[in-house]
Amino acid sequence: MGSSAPYAAEGPEDVHRMQVVRRFTRPLHRCDTIGKLIVYYRELKGWSQKQLRLAVGLSQSRLSSLERDTREPSFREMDRIAFFLEQPTDRFSLLRRVGPPSPTTGA
Repeated sequence: MGSSAPYAAEGPEDVHRMQVVRRFTRPLHRCDTIGKLIVYYRELKGWSQKQLRLAVGLSQSRLSSLERDTREPSFREMDRIAFFLEQPTDRFSLLRRVGPPSPTTGA
């Protein structure tokens, strides 16, 4: 019989799942940039930066700059990242359509 602890692991797959859950750096509702979404879905998949960059074909510095939001991904890069993270491309592209707020003119 299992333990009465709320997050007790029943088997090796449960231990792995619990380790993956603990690695998340932020909840999904706080992923308001493309870089944060890349990190979120990469960690959800259980991949390191190295695994993703090798799959996508990016350099370490390029992926790091995308995740830190210091650079914007090209459409080709975003399409490949979405493919390997098994997410629809539009999940990331919706954030691209939202630009900075335009200044309002005072009357």
